[in-house]
Amino acid sequence: MSPRRIARVAAIAVSGVLVAAALAAAALFVVVHSDSGRAWIASGIADQLSTPGAKVEIGRLAPGLPRKIDLEDVTVRDREGPFAHVARIEIDWHPLALLAGELHVSRIEASGATLARSPATAPEAESAPFALPRLPFDLVIDRFVVTDATVSAAVLGRQASFRAEGSLATRGEEKMGLELALTRTDGGESRADLKALYFPPRNRLTLQAEVHEEAGGLLAYLAGVPDLPAIDLSLSGDGPLDHWDGKLALKAGKDGRLDADMAIARAARA
Repeated sequence: MSPRRIARVAAIAVSGVLVAAALAAAALFVVVHSDSGRAWIASGIADQLSTPGAKVEIGRLAPGLPRKIDLEDVTVRDREGPFAHVARIEIDWHPLALLAGELHVSRIEASGATLARSPATAPEAESAPFALPRLPFDLVIDRFVVTDATVSAAVLGRQASFRAEGSLATRGEEKMGLELALTRTDGGESRADLKALYFPPRNRLTLQAEVHEEAGGLLAYLAGVPDLPAIDLSLSGDGPLDHWDGKLALKAGKDGRLDADMAIARAARA
């Protein structure tokens, strides 16, 4: 084959690829900018989020793809019916980061979240041992916020409302990090802060947690001690989970105080 003919065939092939890419891009544009196309995508997202024991339903995927994912009227149901609902979930992310093996989310914000009851346990999950999920990519969430979440009395014994925010990052199976701040929003000054780093290859956990609760708060109710004064609790530690060492400090009211060293060790098998 002559060089001219080779060049001509190559030009035709490149042109065909470009046309196919243009048609694919046009089709994708039509899909993400049409109600029926977004409904199809929302159904796919719901299927991916669902588990054998919990089915996710998405009422609407608002315009904004691909840079922004805006989900409305999200319901989670089990075999007994719906048990959780979120009015809106907004996700800002970087799609091109997937090419580098990373799912990078700059912001997740959820509003109008309610947990009406505890989910029913799926039969196949009752005997399955706990295991952290394995992701095919790194996951980075710069900031997540739940502006208003309400947990019903059926779950906690009394209704409570919270605001949660934090960040999350995983680096393959090498490291997982979480920061979380949880604040009561229905009165009082109760708050919990958590920072945790887990290293799966070494089964090592670094933890720092602080809790402040007003007198007679939710912890007092759950413990059955309604006259419990305001408490401040901190827990910090580092080490492998089969021999984890930590320090606990508890202050209750003006005079009560407890400081203790903790050691959690796995029991030896017979």
